[in-house]
Amino acid sequence: MTSAAFVAAGLGFRYVTLRYQEEAARKLVSTTTKAFQRGVLERLFAAEQVARAGGGIEAGAMAAPITLREQMFRQIRVEPAKDRPESAGSVRLSRLIMSARADGGLDVVLKVPSADGGTDVVALLVDDYLWSHADTALLRLCIRSEEFAQRCLDGATLSSRPTVTRTLNFEPYVKGIPWEVTAQATDEVEQFGPLSVSLVAISSVALLTLLAAAGASVFLRRVTEALAALVSANRAAQAGRLAERIDTTRWKDELLELGASFNAMMQSLETSFSYQRTLQQLDAAIVSRAPMADLIALVHAYAAERGHALSLRVSLHESRLKAVPSPAHDPAAERCIPLVDFRGKAWVAHIAGPTAHLEQATKLSVELRNLAQRLVIAAQSYSDQERLIQQAATDSLTGLHNRFGFIKSLELAVGSGDWPALDVVYLDLNGFKEINDAFGHSAGDQLLVNVGERFAGTLSNTEATAARLGGDEFAFALRREVAGAALNRLQGAFVLPFELGEMKLRMHGSFGVARYPEDAGTVAELLRKADLAMYQAKNAGEALAYYTPELESDAAARLALVEDLRSALALGQLTLVFQPRLQRQQPSWLSAEVLLRWNHPSLGMVSPARFIPLAEEHGLIDGIGDWVLAQACQQFACWRDTGYPIVQLSVNVSPKQLLADDFFARTAGLLDKWQLQDGAIELEVTEGALVKDVARASEGMQRLRNAGCHIAIDDFGVGFSALGYLHRLPFDTLKIDKMFVDEIHTKPASKAIATAIVALAKSMGKNVVAEGVEHQQQVDVLDGLGVDEYQGFFFSRPLSREAFSDLLSTHRTLPKQV
Repeated sequence: MTSAAFVAAGLGFRYVTLRYQEEAARKLVSTTTKAFQRGVLERLFAAEQVARAGGGIEAGAMAAPITLREQMFRQIRVEPAKDRPESAGSVRLSRLIMSARADGGLDVVLKVPSADGGTDVVALLVDDYLWSHADTALLRLCIRSEEFAQRCLDGATLSSRPTVTRTLNFEPYVKGIPWEVTAQATDEVEQFGPLSVSLVAISSVALLTLLAAAGASVFLRRVTEALAALVSANRAAQAGRLAERIDTTRWKDELLELGASFNAMMQSLETSFSYQRTLQQLDAAIVSRAPMADLIALVHAYAAERGHALSLRVSLHESRLKAVPSPAHDPAAERCIPLVDFRGKAWVAHIAGPTAHLEQATKLSVELRNLAQRLVIAAQSYSDQERLIQQAATDSLTGLHNRFGFIKSLELAVGSGDWPALDVVYLDLNGFKEINDAFGHSAGDQLLVNVGERFAGTLSNTEATAARLGGDEFAFALRREVAGAALNRLQGAFVLPFELGEMKLRMHGSFGVARYPEDAGTVAELLRKADLAMYQAKNAGEALAYYTPELESDAAARLALVEDLRSALALGQLTLVFQPRLQRQQPSWLSAEVLLRWNHPSLGMVSPARFIPLAEEHGLIDGIGDWVLAQACQQFACWRDTGYPIVQLSVNVSPKQLLADDFFARTAGLLDKWQLQDGAIELEVTEGALVKDVARASEGMQRLRNAGCHIAIDDFGVGFSALGYLHRLPFDTLKIDKMFVDEIHTKPASKAIATAIVALAKSMGKNVVAEGVEHQQQVDVLDGLGVDEYQGFFFSRPLSREAFSDLLSTHRTLPKQV
């Protein structure tokens, strides 16, 4: 009975062992084959990226490190492409070509096309580069394709044991003939099964013989304990606990050999699975964009654990310099493995150990180099992504933050708490549109570059963040501690003129400020409120304004006013008034400037200074301007037909109206409709509108003069005062701006400017009108200068149609026009 029980136990143990061995070998073959295929594709992808960078065929590509190219390629060159793209926009894939050499090796060539398809980088890969990562200790891997015969990576041949065959397709990533990958477990994996069964059988027979012969109960107990330990270890391995080992300190003979063989197999399996697990963790971390420090720590942890198991010392350094070997280790076993260069830092792994462990150090070095390939790919990907993010957050013209980058940096400053209080400044350049239109977009862009450089030189990164939000709008985030001084420096940046070629332009800006956290708690609200403050400064003609809650109602009121203005014309709320213009030589001859007024149903009379800028900003000025011109022509014809001595009506024209293609036709149609004679209608154009497109403005002005209109240049001396343009422009009148007339009798500088304007106009045979005359002293000075006409409150305020009709009626007997 006892013998039969032991025979049954032996047979049962043999069955369990064989089943486990077959299952473990199958899982190992399948898992390792998949890892091999993935490793080949990853190395091929890495080689393609390095070939692009090393060959310089891709615009903006970062040059690959020399050591990395040497690890991958035996030879690399650039040659003209033989197969051009079939059609525009089509993309050629890289091509993998393999051929067998006479010495039994394989030449692997990777052809990487350029973006335009004109050239190829032809890279001859280092022998065994694509498959040197394979672990051939536990698995025999063989590959073959139509280009080469079957080749086993360990140099041996396949045995009669079961195999796993998979097809490795390179497309759609790379063009190449597919491989057939055949995998088979090695003797190291397989030997445990037959050995264990044989030993169990031998042990069982010996045990029965000994029992039958001597009945040695002590030996029976020893064998029973060994069998129980083996069964327990098998179950642990099936559960995935590969780190468990059998304690064989009391085992002898065949049982000791059996236990040692089992422990060795578990050690090999644990090492292989640990390496594969590290590869998977590293891949997952790269996909999830984990920090590079975490990736390096993962590799270091694996290397340290493997080194400890092999009695090797593994250390990591941020340097390319070799560490000094420990005196307890032989330098002959020293290994230095570069891992990755990233953000100016180089990480290097050092392996040191006794000379007797040289083989283990070599194997660990190969594993670390394979892991380093993944780190290099991750570093390249991270660098590319950072470069794209930097480009997306930077204004390409000025090099400052763009709107996206400014918002991100402002969110970081607010969210991190590093800047517990700050000021957000919104800046708009005054008059930039006129400069851009006058001198061209390239000149405007250069001016923006100069402005951005001056701002960048004014502020430091520790106290402020500067950005160009778009167009001529800039924004700044200022630390509260230095906000006042920084804002003063920003305003001071406009003191000196900006050089634009040979010109020197003085610029001004409107600043709006919102404070965190007093005014708003979010970035979007801070920007919106700083923008409101900027508009307040611009509308008030001031350089700086701070946000106040009252601005919210002002903004809402402006929007409501714009909506009311859209319907004001149709509802008859817009009316014309007429400000008389007197001639110095003929005071009885009357002309007038036509001015627009808005009688709002609830607000009463709205100042033109309030609604005209809104009409220009929201695209309503052209329609209103056309209506004013039509009304002026009709009114002039009415007064003329009544017999009133009206000489001329002057109408302001927007730049858009003047340069519009159909403005001449519409104006000529009005003149013809009301039969207005030459000079009856004068069109006033601001000086800045003329220099936007001198040739086009000159042509339009001449056509209007030919049709019977006179042309006046309004506000002369305030804008560009581009005297070089005047001789190219056909006009009849220069109007001296009110700002010079106000102080002409008190300040010599104003008088000197007015004197120059009058002299210039007289030398060209033009009429001169002085605006804003309010005092007799001003009249006396202007008389002495020889001004032709006066306009201002000193003579009359703007009059309604009826009041101006009454004024004209007193001159009924005077000649209407000369």
